[in-house]
Amino acid sequence: MNRFVVVFDNAPADNAPWIAKACAAARLRFVDDDPITTEVGKDAEARAVLEKRPLDGSPFPAAGPYFNKALEKVAPKDARVALHGVRWLIYGQKAAAAIIDMDPLEAEAKKGRAAGMVEADVKKYLDTYGKTMQDTARKYLPADRILVLPKGATDEQKATLAAAHIKKLDR
Repeated sequence: MNRFVVVFDNAPADNAPWIAKACAAARLRFVDDDPITTEVGKDAEARAVLEKRPLDGSPFPAAGPYFNKALEKVAPKDARVALHGVRWLIYGQKAAAAIIDMDPLEAEAKKGRAAGMVEADVKKYLDTYGKTMQDTARKYLPADRILVLPKGATDEQKATLAAAHIKKLDR
């Protein structure tokens, strides 16, 4: 199926309420990771491949065919979907856009600082994960298709900005 796909990433958080609002405004069905992961888990071949994935969380494109097959089972008739995580780009999804929210990453860094984490380690954490999300999106999409939301934006602002970005590309 030829789909209109948008990926949202707000790692390390799970789905945020503003994502659902943006999807509703842009007429996208948000396909949650949980049913997809459940489908992948039912596939013995997929489990065998996933056992070989690196433990450091680095990209693992070999998982792509199994996640894409599971997406087809979970959303077989949905031509307009939103997925969570830029890893979907690595898995081979041809996305129209990527929307990245860095605030949850900043919140984790704040928790680390409060717990006494050394500032150099906090900076390394932010650089590593924030840069990885953005670099992954840039590897697969032109710059005009990537929206990095402004830090500190309200949920309403995030939903509005994301929906407007998607609509601009949806021609």
